[in-house]
Amino acid sequence: MESLLLKALKRTNTSRPPVWFMRQAGRYHSHYQSIREKQSFVDLCKIPSLSAEVALGPVMEFGFDAAILFSDILFTLEAMGFGLDYENTGPKLSWQLRQKADLKHIEASASASAKLDFQGEAIKALRKSLPEDKAVIGFSGAPLTLFVYAVQGRHVPPLSEVEEGLKDGRFEGFCEPLIGILAESLAVQARSGADVITLFDTSAGDITFESYKQKVIPALTGVVERFRVQHDTPIIYYSKGTDHRHFDLLSDINIDCIGVDHRQNVKVLLEKYRNRFSVQGNFDQNLLLL
Repeated sequence: MESLLLKALKRTNTSRPPVWFMRQAGRYHSHYQSIREKQSFVDLCKIPSLSAEVALGPVMEFGFDAAILFSDILFTLEAMGFGLDYENTGPKLSWQLRQKADLKHIEASASASAKLDFQGEAIKALRKSLPEDKAVIGFSGAPLTLFVYAVQGRHVPPLSEVEEGLKDGRFEGFCEPLIGILAESLAVQARSGADVITLFDTSAGDITFESYKQKVIPALTGVVERFRVQHDTPIIYYSKGTDHRHFDLLSDINIDCIGVDHRQNVKVLLEKYRNRFSVQGNFDQNLLLL
């Protein structure tokens, strides 16, 4: 049975729009809290049965149309040799990409992506438990957003140090191993049963448009092209703080859907891009507090 989400991504949906939320499994939910009381956050992500259980909870309770892999984008950096600790104050990297010379510390071997195989196992477990009419979404951070964390340790604008890294060669040096690692880890997710892949780029709107055009688009294209060699699984690209200029650039990349934030006018986007993309998002999360 084809899920509502897949139909929407193919633009063949004649029913209601599919519904799912970023972070739909998390602290707001009693199901998550009951499991989290007994397990560390890392265990919830890296033990496949626990990851699947957490991801399944909100779908079964609220009837969402898709379950998204319960994991974290920073595990990609961990696989690249950035030490990662989640104790006490939240995620913290053991080192940051402060200068070009730091690139030598990156784990660039072919085995780096294998360190993310637990995500594929979690997707297998989730797919077994999920009703057939519900989609499974795999994901990763997009190159720019991962670079922001590699350079700054967290995403806090203004991204002046990131902009510097986009100019001094750090971004290209970072993406050289990253593109292959991302493409392979996403391929593992697709082979394991992910119906859809999402690339999250929450930092996209916090750099200059020229940097996005000249640096980010080629890196994003590289990931998608490497992935497409192996899979035709639909890809959603979510970017925050972007506009039609960014979306125009995405038209030449082999993605299926653009995810937009609440500041965008979906009607306008659909009129402009209906023959190229599905459009997802535009929901103001503040409405959930009402």
